[in-house]
Amino acid sequence: MAALLLLANDRADAAELAAALTDYGHSVLVERSARAGLVALEEEPVDVIIADEVLPGMTAVDVVAAARSSLGRAHLPAIIFSRLPRAVLHELPPLEHVLVLPASAKASDVAHAIARLTDGRGRHRGSGSGDVHAK
Repeated sequence: MAALLLLANDRADAAELAAALTDYGHSVLVERSARAGLVALEEEPVDVIIADEVLPGMTAVDVVAAARSSLGRAHLPAIIFSRLPRAVLHELPPLEHVLVLPASAKASDVAHAIARLTDGRGRHRGSGSGDVHAK
């Protein structure tokens, strides 16, 4: 399945989600800060970044942009957890190969999002338009 980088502010929530995603067959690397996540990406390639929208040091969008730039992977998929109201999430402009989920999303929602962003084996779908909009 997919190799995931999970960037989360809350240690307990991160451990719970990582355990659930591991049960789905994914390998999960957990970091608590944007900087630590970017360093980890240099050493361990991942298929999808999963991040809280605001992290110590930068936003999830900034992390994804920096990772894509430094790794030379312009289409590295990402899932961003947002605390914005669901109605606002529907109004966000689409970000290429990024899915925005409510912060309250369940592990099954995240697993489904990973499958949408990858071919089910952890490889990015790579479709031309590839935009994934807020759920």
